[in-house]
Amino acid sequence: MANPFGFFKGDDPAFPNFEEDGGIIDASGILSFQMVPMSGRRLGIVAGPPGQACQVVIDAPRTVQFGNRTFKRLDSSGPVVAPPTSDRFIQPLPAGLQMTFEMVAVSAGHTEIQLKTAGGGGLASMRAAVKSEVNVTISVGRLADQEVANPFNDQAIRSAIARAKTTFKNTANVVLIDDPTIYLVECDISLGNPIFLGRQITEFDFETSTVFRHIVGKTPPAAKAAQLVAIFGWDFEILNAPLVGAEIGRFLFVEFDPVERNRNMTLEHEIGHGLGLPHTKVKSIMNADGFNGLERFEADEIEKLNTTGNP
Repeated sequence: MANPFGFFKGDDPAFPNFEEDGGIIDASGILSFQMVPMSGRRLGIVAGPPGQACQVVIDAPRTVQFGNRTFKRLDSSGPVVAPPTSDRFIQPLPAGLQMTFEMVAVSAGHTEIQLKTAGGGGLASMRAAVKSEVNVTISVGRLADQEVANPFNDQAIRSAIARAKTTFKNTANVVLIDDPTIYLVECDISLGNPIFLGRQITEFDFETSTVFRHIVGKTPPAAKAAQLVAIFGWDFEILNAPLVGAEIGRFLFVEFDPVERNRNMTLEHEIGHGLGLPHTKVKSIMNADGFNGLERFEADEIEKLNTTGNP
């Protein structure tokens, strides 16, 4: 980082995989957006152009302030004398120094953090979006029918839910409140393999419906009390359209994959749909190609998942 200047993502001990803390890095490696939860903090790094004294300024409305700040030299390993200041919103940055700083939440909203010349000219900026906590309830069901053995066991289901809770909390301050019960969704017909959710069924004289409606009807009422209901099964399709998951209203369908990351990504992807996110072409959780995405949300997706503080 001796030559590039601007804002960069630090190695935050609280988030070993920085893709999960709501920090968005552009193609050049510059940190452009950082979600900061209320009552929380995030780390960033900033460096000025070689040989140029700068200042780092938190603009109004100042929804974050500087917390702890540390400095290191970019050109040598000599001792560093930290620039003296008690200002929570302006920090001088002498030439040749790099600053690691905490963004500490003050109030919900958006703030631009600017890297400026000592004279006040703009060099680079990043946006800090402070988000209040948003709660979403979710329940889970394990699908069963008369013929097919569901490959999902309780451990795999609980692991996927735990991962989703961590990802949504860290990226967007969305708290998934899960019912600890894994409900049995026991269907008294053969659902098939694959399960065509849109297939018409007429197994009973009094019923003309679809497989999807049958599954909904067999889901226990306690599970349907949640805002989102995740159904874990085997091989789902709509009508001759292969899927790894599906979202129909507030029902989310997750099919089994032997790779844990793929199962987790499927659940997170479908929760994203359940909370209003469309597919995207960038490599986020909502990438239309499924497992080709990164396990993170983009800035606009974070803003849709959690609208607290949005302008």
